[in-house]
Amino acid sequence: MFSRLENTHAIISGLSEIIQEDTNLRPSQIDILNQYMSDIESHQTGIFDLATGFGKTRIMCMMISAYLRKKSNGRVIVVVPTKDLIRDAGANGFDKKLKEYHARFHDEPLDIGNYYTNGKDTSNQIIVTTYNSLEKLSSQIPVEEIGLLLLDEAHHGISSKRTNAIHLFENAAQYGMTATPWYEPGRDVANVLGKTIARVSLKTAIEDADLSSVKNVLMISDVQVDLTQVSKTSTGDYEESEYLNALRKAMAGNIIYSDNEQSWSNVHHYIAREVARYYHDYIDEDIGSVRGKKCMINCRSQEEARIQAYELNKLFGKMVAGVWTTDMHDKSVLKRFVQDDSDSLPVICQVGRLSEGFDMPNLQMVINYPTCSRVLEAQRSGRVIRVHPNKEMALVVDIAFRHPDFDNEIDAIRQNGQVLYSEILGEPVVYQDVIRNRQGLSKKYMQLERKDESAHIHLNGFHVISNIQELIRIMNEANLLKQNRYVQPIRQGMLTSYGLAERFNISSIKAQKILEKCQYKTYEVDGKKYPLIETVVTSGTVCLALTEHPQGVKTILKIYPDLLIQTIREGMLTPTGLIKKYKIHHRHATKMLNECRDTTFRVDGIDYPLVETVKNGGRTCLALTDHPTGIEKFLELYPHLTAVPLIREGMLTINQLSEKFGFDFVCFKAKILKNKDKVFEVDGVCYPLFEMVNTRGKICWALSDHPKAMAFFLELISSLYGPRIRAGMLSAAEISEKFHIHKTSAARKLNMCKNETFTVNGETYPLVELMNIQGRRCYALSEHPQAMKVFLNLFPDLLVPEIRKGMLTSYELAEKLGADRGKIGKLFKMCIGKTFTVDGHIYPLIEQVKKLGNVWLALSEHPQAISEFLNLFPKLRGRIKITSYQGQKNNLPNKNNQHNNG
Repeated sequence: MFSRLENTHAIISGLSEIIQEDTNLRPSQIDILNQYMSDIESHQTGIFDLATGFGKTRIMCMMISAYLRKKSNGRVIVVVPTKDLIRDAGANGFDKKLKEYHARFHDEPLDIGNYYTNGKDTSNQIIVTTYNSLEKLSSQIPVEEIGLLLLDEAHHGISSKRTNAIHLFENAAQYGMTATPWYEPGRDVANVLGKTIARVSLKTAIEDADLSSVKNVLMISDVQVDLTQVSKTSTGDYEESEYLNALRKAMAGNIIYSDNEQSWSNVHHYIAREVARYYHDYIDEDIGSVRGKKCMINCRSQEEARIQAYELNKLFGKMVAGVWTTDMHDKSVLKRFVQDDSDSLPVICQVGRLSEGFDMPNLQMVINYPTCSRVLEAQRSGRVIRVHPNKEMALVVDIAFRHPDFDNEIDAIRQNGQVLYSEILGEPVVYQDVIRNRQGLSKKYMQLERKDESAHIHLNGFHVISNIQELIRIMNEANLLKQNRYVQPIRQGMLTSYGLAERFNISSIKAQKILEKCQYKTYEVDGKKYPLIETVVTSGTVCLALTEHPQGVKTILKIYPDLLIQTIREGMLTPTGLIKKYKIHHRHATKMLNECRDTTFRVDGIDYPLVETVKNGGRTCLALTDHPTGIEKFLELYPHLTAVPLIREGMLTINQLSEKFGFDFVCFKAKILKNKDKVFEVDGVCYPLFEMVNTRGKICWALSDHPKAMAFFLELISSLYGPRIRAGMLSAAEISEKFHIHKTSAARKLNMCKNETFTVNGETYPLVELMNIQGRRCYALSEHPQAMKVFLNLFPDLLVPEIRKGMLTSYELAEKLGADRGKIGKLFKMCIGKTFTVDGHIYPLIEQVKKLGNVWLALSEHPQAISEFLNLFPKLRGRIKITSYQGQKNNLPNKNNQHNNG
């Protein structure tokens, strides 16, 4: 049991090591983690506001792995929004990703359990649960044992009941991961977890090439609808029955006819048929024809989803769209949509089930039915913006209804309360910088090379706006109308982000974040409350500004006292300065300054801080004092800064030694550091085997350059790891490759043989031995032929042949017939020992074969075998199709084969 501060320190300490080891991290992810690690005291809880698809799961995995690295007996809870994300976790979700990530840096497996309606695991080290189950879980376990609480899609935790459950875990470091921390003013994740630790906007992530370029296309109905009187649900969306009534009322006087003069009598069909025609016929200016592209259609109800899929399949004359809703349990439709082959479905019509936590990088477009929820619009559209090599630009198509009293399309849609994806982006289109640079596009809104400008279909009742210049024009016009209608001009004394940055010597980006975070805060004068931040117009631009009232400025300084921090003085040393002066690593420099935050030095009887918090280039950081006495004090605390010698020629660092001998670096380093005080003797004098040296600015341990040091080191390695594997001995990996089984299964078999022996010429030898295999002590099978015979006698299933093309296992036959797998399995067992004859030769009807490392019973692929099987079970006749054999006799087993069918 540890305090929250101790748990936070463990996470940050572990992360500082993992960042150095994980070479796959993007620069933007490293920046996020550095922001988090910069302040242990204030970052014990908080929010990571990261764009959808940025890599929240990766950061969560890193935090868990880092925490367990320092607190091996610590416990972690991960909270996800729905049961689906737990059920699917073992296949392609958080569970699998966490295990894969942890395995890269640790040898021991993770202990992960699930707690929700269908699972009640509470004893595991890591527990994955849902928001609905968190309160009940807190009563089933000692909450003080939990050291880390991670909230995935944290905006689901803002209700009072869920907030109370979260706050029960008082010892845990608590962090929320979300791309949508707000529902509306007053309903913010900040009310649950406090400050935002790090933020990456959608636009920034796209421009940095962490996400795909994206364009918001509008599909606007010609039928104008007033949705201003429609109520909103608790999730902020339109109330469904009132929404449909408003649409029916508007359509009653606007009957629109198709080409064959058949009226759209049903609201759902009116939308669904035109969406189907759009997907079938439309050619976009930037990506070309949309037909056949992987598309998710986000509907409002299950009825809409089924009608939408029906209209698409009817128009194409074949099944191109499937339905995926909360009442469906058969995953075959979803599997066909996710797979990328000739049998896949290009379109899926879904309702809420794939809006969060669904990762499909090759998804190329989404079509959104109308919503007034910013969270829902951001989450469901975020499914399409993950980077994929075959995706130059993603499309988000918003179906929209205009208010009848307004002319500008976007302005009229906004009046109905509908949220468009351009509102989330801030612009109709955002490009990756890599695309813009590759094509030499310097202007902000230059288009990609156009695929085709010739085809614009006419939809019955809808018109599509996909031209970027047109989208920009109507959006700018709508913003100007909004500005003139609602926003007041800036008053003298108010501070925009640039004014705030200049006054307090901070970056304009940080100033903008401060204004955004304080947007709904107030200050009080004479008992009355006034807004601290206002939306104003300055030089024709709408922006946020801090009030001009002195009390307002005092309030902002209470919220952000670091604004009054002094600017760095000449001679002070930041981490960068320490690196340049003393040739050390950035991680060590930051750690030293953090350790000295409470240290003082004395001059003339007065104590001064050794390290101060200062502003440097608009950023807040720690810096070593510029006073000579302070620098002397610092060098007394860290004498190795001036005492550590440079590495000598011939010395080998731990990293170089691990590469030289093919050892796993992490395990090897841990073992070597335990033996770093070893010495070797030359002419009666003892010398240290390892020395601390400075190599390229990094302080590390290195093996002495003396020739006898290497000989002594080899003796040490032999004692630590045992003898190196001999030529001809088989490790688990080699057995796995030789017999086509899983590596874990091979290792388990070797472990089972640790007490087995074999005999040669009356002498007994161990069947397996502990050997040094790439720096790990593992069992290996003896290279002697007699040992191999004994091993195969113990595990005869290794000799089972691989399945041949066309053979059917009981599972495959059951799936093909739509029958129960257990019943087909019983039929197969009844056929063991049965044979069939081809050209006078006898072959087994049922064989034991290996598939994906597992042993199965399988029906022979020969038509004669299938015919014999149907003779035995005539009820199946007509359900199994006998295909032509086409001369595959080479695939038959050996003549008169009496293979083990047991």
